[in-house]
Amino acid sequence: MNEELGAFEGDSYSVDEGSSQASLASLQLQSSRQANQLTQAAAGNVVVLNEGQTIERLEADGPDLVIVLTDGSRIVVPDGIILVPQIIVDGTPIPPANVAALLVGNEPEPAAGPNPSSGGNFAVDPGDIQAAFDLGDLLPYTELPVRLELEEEVIPALLPDVDDEVAIFGLDNDTPEAVLDEGALANGSDGIGSLNEGGTFSVDAPDGLASVQVNGVNVVAGGAFAGPVEIANNGIFSVTITGWAPVFAANGTTVIGATFDYSVTLLNNTTAHPAGDGENSVFDSFAVVVTDTDGSDATAS
Repeated sequence: MNEELGAFEGDSYSVDEGSSQASLASLQLQSSRQANQLTQAAAGNVVVLNEGQTIERLEADGPDLVIVLTDGSRIVVPDGIILVPQIIVDGTPIPPANVAALLVGNEPEPAAGPNPSSGGNFAVDPGDIQAAFDLGDLLPYTELPVRLELEEEVIPALLPDVDDEVAIFGLDNDTPEAVLDEGALANGSDGIGSLNEGGTFSVDAPDGLASVQVNGVNVVAGGAFAGPVEIANNGIFSVTITGWAPVFAANGTTVIGATFDYSVTLLNNTTAHPAGDGENSVFDSFAVVVTDTDGSDATAS
């Protein structure tokens, strides 16, 4: 049946009713075929196609897997590229490894054109590099959360230079160190008494013994003993320093003290006795001077 429809004055359109219905159905079918069907993989990550559906190709749309069927419809599996599912077509399973292999070649490709790199052999000039950037400010020093402990070198304090004193022991007694009696001489009155006596005295010089003089005679010079040495002989008596026993410092070489042995011998009588006083005594003494290596000294008699 043909109908004539008037649209505007002077114009007319002819519509075939049967033809119009067939065209509308075809458009609806085509639209349905092009529609995307969203489906989630079933348990075990399996996607089962309806009976009679066949796969045209597989595509990747971001993380989603797109199954394009032969009728033009599309099944979208969310995250199917990340977790590739198993697809079952008419009861035949396609393992995930095969599905992934079918996607090879559908991934993004580099843009066409020459390789901008040198190809590893410097055959192609890569061109100039870009201009250098301006240098910025340097980073500030790192501030630590705790106070920085500075390591200090500890140097022991030097001991003060102490000038030790020199000392003499065994002299300057209240009684004479040696007492001799003229009566013991060959021409003596009674033959009683002593003609010879000995004794000792000691010196201490912690800074080092330099010299010892007795009655002006060097007994020690340069730290070495010069005796035995007679330091007095006036015909009436004689005095001799007969030996010494040195004391050494820790180094084993520096003499810091000594003990001296001496001997006094009566040789003859003297007329120096006071007249008219009977038996009496005549006294005599000798100076002992000890000097250390830094010039300190001590005197006794």
